[in-house]
Amino acid sequence: MRRLVPHQTRGMAALTMVMVLFLIMAMVAAYTNRNLVFEQRTAANSYRSERALSAADSAVDWALSMLNGGQVGTDCELDSNAASSYRDTLLAVDGDGRLTPRMGPANLILYSGCINVDGILTCGCPTTAQPAVTVASAVDPPGSAFRVNFFQPGAQSRAGAIGLNVQGCGTPGLDGGACVSSAVPQVDGLARVIVTLGMVRALPSAPAAALTAADSVNAAGQELRIGNPDALTGFTVHTGNGINAATTRYAVPAGSAGTGVIDNDPNLRERVLTNLAQVGTTADTMFIATFGMDGPSYSRQQAVVRKTCDTPCDMTDLDFMLAMFPGRTFWFDGDLNINAATGHPSGTIGTVGKPALVITTGTLTVQAANPMFGLFYASAINWNAAGATVRGAVISASNFNATANTTITYDPTVINTLVTAYGNFVRTPGSWNRPSF
Repeated sequence: MRRLVPHQTRGMAALTMVMVLFLIMAMVAAYTNRNLVFEQRTAANSYRSERALSAADSAVDWALSMLNGGQVGTDCELDSNAASSYRDTLLAVDGDGRLTPRMGPANLILYSGCINVDGILTCGCPTTAQPAVTVASAVDPPGSAFRVNFFQPGAQSRAGAIGLNVQGCGTPGLDGGACVSSAVPQVDGLARVIVTLGMVRALPSAPAAALTAADSVNAAGQELRIGNPDALTGFTVHTGNGINAATTRYAVPAGSAGTGVIDNDPNLRERVLTNLAQVGTTADTMFIATFGMDGPSYSRQQAVVRKTCDTPCDMTDLDFMLAMFPGRTFWFDGDLNINAATGHPSGTIGTVGKPALVITTGTLTVQAANPMFGLFYASAINWNAAGATVRGAVISASNFNATANTTITYDPTVINTLVTAYGNFVRTPGSWNRPSF
């Protein structure tokens, strides 16, 4: 039997120690690698979660811009030939301003959504006849996606308020559109957010008279035909100073006595805009009294369609707004001349169901015999067309001057639509909530 010499014994001991140390190092390396893999997975999950939450938050802003925008097609792009706006397609409003989501056939929820690939949005908007949106891209592309739908907050309709339910996805999904579909999405990051949207009314309260002029009504040699059949308001003309007209025909609610005229009102006279450079500014008290906020703040609202008129704007500009943005507020910085018959398909400036809300910081001049429905506000108004008519109300921050017979009839239905259904949607503070799955 062979015996180990001392130097060989020492070699075996060294080898044993090396193997033990190697095993310990391997165990340490494996443990360290396990932590590294765990941290990598945690970071990846956090990244996907943040992408999904960012997609959901961006969807809220997207929905607000759509609600405050104009006519859109099924691709959610502006289209003057579209049947309706995003707001009118997805939301219904009653006479008291209560909002409810519209539903598709068989009471299906109407979803709209977008896929974002390389910063390019591809969107789909439903209709009540076609509730399923068709939005897709390449299978499992890089990017994100979101889907939105509306609901009644607190399970009941509220005046000027609607709930928004958002689903954001870190990727568009395995089929390139899973996040947008109504099915459970197959994505690697999902976030749901609900917020309440509130509507800042375009016209906080109804004007009391068919014709309001902070200064005077001048219709020398002409006839004023002003009517107000509304028993809740009942006033025909309200002025800060006098009324000068050859003849007048005032029509007041049935059973009412008098003409419904309030003239030489000192409170209204204090709001006369004597400096046209202050039109629509914080110094324009007539504007603030009518619309509830100063002009600069009002005009910056997303639902206000604004046009700068370096030279007087005309019916071409107004027709474009009527066709592309019905149901929104039209703001003209400068003068507006209604100088031709409207080319809008309805043949009128506004309708009873979709009246016009026109604000002119300069002078509004009526030169063509158009039937007009809505509220027309200007710093000064010149009425030069005998055949023109207004159903709604007219307000001048200074004088109302007429060189032709004038016909204005207060229409409570038109005014109520402007008060309850027109406005700018915003996030309601404190309503943001991220529900659990």
